[in-house]
Amino acid sequence: MTSLKTANLLAFFLLMITACTVAQPTFNPAPPRPGQDTFTPAAPPARTDTPSPQLSIQKAVEVVLVEESSLGYNAEVAAGNTARMRLSLAPVILSVMRDSDGSVNSVSTRIWENAGLNEMEVCFSLDRPCSLSGQMWVPFQAETLMDYPVNWLGSHKVWAEVQVRDRDGNSVPVFLRSEVTTSTQAQTSYEVIGRVNVKTPLEKQPAPVLTALMATQSSFPVRGSVIIEGGSCCKGGLAGSTIQLNVTFDASSTAGKVTEMRVSSFMGCQKDAQALDAPWEPFVRSKTYATTLAINWVGWYINVQYRNDQGNLSPVYCDDISLEGSPPQPTQ
Repeated sequence: MTSLKTANLLAFFLLMITACTVAQPTFNPAPPRPGQDTFTPAAPPARTDTPSPQLSIQKAVEVVLVEESSLGYNAEVAAGNTARMRLSLAPVILSVMRDSDGSVNSVSTRIWENAGLNEMEVCFSLDRPCSLSGQMWVPFQAETLMDYPVNWLGSHKVWAEVQVRDRDGNSVPVFLRSEVTTSTQAQTSYEVIGRVNVKTPLEKQPAPVLTALMATQSSFPVRGSVIIEGGSCCKGGLAGSTIQLNVTFDASSTAGKVTEMRVSSFMGCQKDAQALDAPWEPFVRSKTYATTLAINWVGWYINVQYRNDQGNLSPVYCDDISLEGSPPQPTQ
C-alpha cells in the first residue's frame, strides 16, 4: 500500500514538472517585401600598406651655368662678339620628396645661412667636358665669369665643373638645378649658337666665320637673314596687352631669284629644316606680327627658310627678342 502511494506521488510530481516547462520559441524573420530596404553589415575594409612619400633634407650648393645675355636654355650670339658665361653657386637647404618608387614628387630650396664655404675648384672648356685636378683651389665666390669670343657659326657647348670645400676641408655636396642628386662634383654645359652678324660687312667678318660662310654658300645657293625690330634686344608694355613686332626678311641667291619663304615661331631657334613645319608663302621684305605680353620676361622667336625659283633652299635663319609684360598699376 505504501509503495502504491509513493508511486502515485512520484507520478504527480513528474506531471507538474512537465506542465511547468515552457518551450522556447524560435524566430524566423520574414523575407523582405519587394522594394523594402535591406541591411547587410559591410565587411571590414582590406588593409593597404601603401608607403608614404619620403622626405630628405640636405645642405648643398646649387650650380647654375648661363650666358649673361640669355633668358633661355641656350644663347644666340652674333659671330665676332663675346659670350660671357656666368657660373653661379648658391648654398641652399635642399628638400626632396620622393614617392615609394624613388621618383621625385616635389623639390624646394631655401637659403643656407652661414654656410661656412671656404674654397672651390672650377674649370671651363669648349666642346668637351673638363676635369678637375684637385690642385687648383681658390677662395669660394658666388659667381665666376668666363668670356668666349664667338668665332664660329652654329652650335657649340661651354662646359664647367665645380667642387666646394668648407672651413674644415670637408667636401660640400653640390647639385644641378635640372637634377636633385647631390655629389662631391657637379658638371654642366650650356649651348652657345653663333650666328651671322648681318650688320657687319662680309670682308670684316672674323676669319673662321668667313670660312663658314663660304662653305654655307657652296652648300646652299640661297642665303639670307631675319631681324626683329631692327635688331633691338627687347620691347615691352602692360601684361595682357597686344603689341606689334616688325620683322625684316632678306635673301639672295646665286642660282636664281628668291621667290618663297616659310616662317614659323618656336620656343627657341629651330635649326633643323625638317622640323620647320610651316607652309611656303611668297617672299616679302617685311611683315608685322601681333603678340600678347605675358607677365615678366619671355623670349619671342622667329624662324625662316628661303627658296628660289629653281627649288634651291637656304639654311634656317632665326632671330629673337625679349618681351616684358609689366603688371597693371593698382588703382587708388
